[in-house]
Amino acid sequence: MDRNFTWKKEKLKSRKRIEQVFKEGRSFGLFPYRVYFLLETAQVGHASHPLNGAPDPTAGIGESTPDRESTKDSGPTPAGESTPDRESTPDRESTPDREPTTDSGPTPAGASTSAREPYKAKGPLHAGFGASKRNFKRAVDRNRIKRLSREGYRLQKEPLLRRLEEKGLSMAVFFIYTGRDLPDYPTVTEKIGVALHKLIKEIR
Repeated sequence: MDRNFTWKKEKLKSRKRIEQVFKEGRSFGLFPYRVYFLLETAQVGHASHPLNGAPDPTAGIGESTPDRESTKDSGPTPAGESTPDRESTPDRESTPDREPTTDSGPTPAGASTSAREPYKAKGPLHAGFGASKRNFKRAVDRNRIKRLSREGYRLQKEPLLRRLEEKGLSMAVFFIYTGRDLPDYPTVTEKIGVALHKLIKEIR
């Protein structure tokens, strides 16, 4: 029923992604929850654009090395005048030769750009859960609310997941518990089920 559910793959954990859901997405209230969601096409987050820019710095570095070798080869050709030139040229060229070795850092910089590629989603549905510190001072209470909410979501998310796969869409959802009292499991399960049903209606 849960398709080998693993929370790590479906967890909405990126801070930038959560902020995007709050800013660009929509929301609705279903006491004791406030539900934020962002509906996108499944192709969002494709890595083609960042990867196209990454090879440029590496190509520049690769082309600069033969030019430096050519200057070293051209230096020895004059025989009589080479003695001052040989002393000066290695000193002048040695400093740039040492710098590019330290500047080999740009290659990981190109790799870091690929690491910043937005949201390589492994599935069409990602969810996050939160509870207010203002209403629940103890972390134990907040963790209990999130744990109950995740369980209610896990048992009832399958219809929403199928609908997203049929339409070729992806969705990021964040549930915030806004109540002031600790909920019981039947209440959480009921409210999460109603919220998921409303999310299915948003997919057309």
